[in-house]
Order: sequence, then structure tokens, then C-alpha cells
Amino acid sequence: MLKIFTTQLLGVFNTIQANNEMEIEDSARLIAQTLISEGKVYVHECGISHGIAGEAVSGKNRLPKTDLLIKEGYTAEVDVADCVIISTDAAESHNALILTEQLKEKGCTVIGISGCEAEGESLFKDIVDVHLNYGKNSPIVPLNDHKKIGQPSAVAALYTYYILYLTIMEILDEQDFLRIL
Repeated sequence: MLKIFTTQLLGVFNTIQANNEMEIEDSARLIAQTLISEGKVYVHECGISHGIAGEAVSGKNRLPKTDLLIKEGYTAEVDVADCVIISTDAAESHNALILTEQLKEKGCTVIGISGCEAEGESLFKDIVDVHLNYGKNSPIVPLNDHKKIGQPSAVAALYTYYILYLTIMEILDEQDFLRIL
């Protein structure tokens, strides 16, 4: 069962990478520009937490000049120089949509990370500047009764963050900005 899960999970990762190649590059460039300018990067998770905010702000793979958008009930003051990463488990999350609209009114760049069934059916995808889709993951390990278990949503969301993080750091390193951040 573990070999099946691992094999299927590698397929999920490969699909995320293949389907988001341009979006990862675009997002990474926008975030890198924010980091080397006067802006700040903020992260917010709507719905079930997948650990992206914790990793981006205080984990081993944290981004420089990055903080939580909402901390202890207070929302950070954002402006046009800032970039906000919003992660949501449901691309049609009412909270994610409202928050994105508010941030866009303030001129912020908004990067969305969510799982969508298929391209073209997500309002969230349409209103963010760049959308990274980790897919609407279904369970991937079959049981004897033909049901499946092992839905990899959290792992897929974190993998999406990791490939974004690695691309951002690669851009900053190529431009020799890591030493000043």
C-alpha cells in the first residue's frame, strides 16, 4: 500500500509541476521583485491549514521579509508595494474571495494557491494575479472494496509552496540578492 501511495504521490507532484510551470515562474518573479524592493510579502491561509503560512513565515524554508497577513486578530497594513500569498483548500472559499478583492482594491499583488477541479472554473483563480493550482486531489490508494483512501491535499499544497520557494530563492541567488536580504 505504501508503494502505491508513493508512486501515485509522485504522479501528483509531476502534474503540479507540469501544469504550473509558467505560473510558478511568474509568481516567483513577482515575489522576488517585492522582496528586493520596499515591499513585504504576507501569507494567509483560508480554510483548512496546509502549513504554507507556517513554513513561509517561520519554517526551515521561510521567505525573507515575510509575515502573516492576519496576526492576533489584526490585519497588516498593506499597500501597492506588497505581495500577498493566499492559500485555500477550496478555490471557491468565500473568505478567500472577499479578502482577495479587498487586497486588490489596495493595489496589492495577490498570488493564489488552491486546488481546482479543472482550469476555467474558479472565480478565485480569475481574480488573483497568478494562480497556482495543486489540483482537486482525490484519494489515491485503492482498497479491496474499490474505495480509495489517502487524499494528498495537504502534501500537494506544501509541494506547491516548496517549488515556488525554490524558484524564488533561485532568482534571488542568480541576481546576488540573497546576501542583502
